[in-house]
Amino acid sequence: MASQNPAAHPSGDRGAPLVPLIGEGGREPVFCVHPINGEVGFMLDLFDMADLDRPVYGLRAPGMDGECAPLRTFSGLAAHYLRAARSVQPEGPYYLAGYCLGGDIAYEMAAQLRARGEDVAFVGILDPAVRDHSARDHDDDALRRYRLDDLLDVCRESGRDPGGLDVSTDAGKEELVRILRELGRMRPGDGVPELDWRVEVWVANMRAMLAYTKPGLDVTIDVFVSDADLLHVALESEDRFAAPARVHNFSGDHDFLFESRHLASLLHEAMDGRSWAI
Repeated sequence: MASQNPAAHPSGDRGAPLVPLIGEGGREPVFCVHPINGEVGFMLDLFDMADLDRPVYGLRAPGMDGECAPLRTFSGLAAHYLRAARSVQPEGPYYLAGYCLGGDIAYEMAAQLRARGEDVAFVGILDPAVRDHSARDHDDDALRRYRLDDLLDVCRESGRDPGGLDVSTDAGKEELVRILRELGRMRPGDGVPELDWRVEVWVANMRAMLAYTKPGLDVTIDVFVSDADLLHVALESEDRFAAPARVHNFSGDHDFLFESRHLASLLHEAMDGRSWAI
């Protein structure tokens, strides 16, 4: 997944949730929340193409660098990210976005702001997450194994088949880290501790997503859905939105949407209210 290469993009200060992606702009900033893996640096390309004339900050998951335990509720994550957002923008109107699972966190951030009477101008959900309700039946150890198996699949899909690598051992994890570093999926100098921290973040985010129920929201949200995921959104429509929504379909793939000029144009139009040529 080239679009989510953490080694090639900004990562911010160690342990800080706020990652500056675009530093300049004449209008209010955009705050965009991470997906389930907790990373945000790969978002730069999309917002650069969207040409929003706004500073853009990614919100990176706590615990990615082992500086603290991951948070396991969307309400806690949203409050954490709002404190960070207020450090650069003390009052609204706020422009919020989130990719996949991060869309639900952005939604919760908007709900907390509106509960305090604050102005929310935009909530953008970039390809909503599809909940795997069967994960409720698994304990955290099973989810850790699932995530490590998923990373092995990433290696295979990238042409680096790890064979029968046993990632339940430190030696197996060290080999997995080595391959992921070579693929740009982990940073130079990362080791098994960094892998373990990121797996714990993934597990915590999965738990938070499965437990979350959206409150009502008096803000119209903008939902951007890739061609490939239209069916999933339709199947989950009964519990997908608890707010009025505008749904925008874009040509692209969930894993590579941050390379989509079509999505960039739709984002520009939704935030600016004007059309923008692709």
